Amino acid sequence: MGRDRAIVMTTLRFIPIVMLAGLAFGQAVPAEYDGVLKSLGKQGDFKDNVLKVNIPRNDGGWLAMTKGDGGMDVMMGDLVLLEDEVNPVMSALLDNGLEVTAVHNHFFFESPRIF
Repeated sequence: MGRDRAIVMTTLRFIPIVMLAGLAFGQAVPAEYDGVLKSLGKQGDFKDNVLKVNIPRNDGGWLAMTKGDGGMDVMMGDLVLLEDEVNPVMSALLDNGLEVTAVHNHFFFESPRIF
């Protein structure tokens, strides 16, 4: 058997082991986060007690949730918004009981304005 073929065969044997190991040690998303995923219409990754959900926009938005002190959930993430999207999104977040601690932008003089 040639060296290249031996490497391929070893690799093919290794891939299923890695896949099974991932299944054996992955964390299941807690049932309390099911509503979040259903509301977003997305799937998430749950690892190290943090739920991460990618929000596929051209800007790479995402959010992550975990348990904070006193049983409160902590959520953070990035969602790039155009200036006219800021107020409706802020209103939706606040109307649904979320506390917003920051809105910022990284760019000066950009057009259109993004936050």
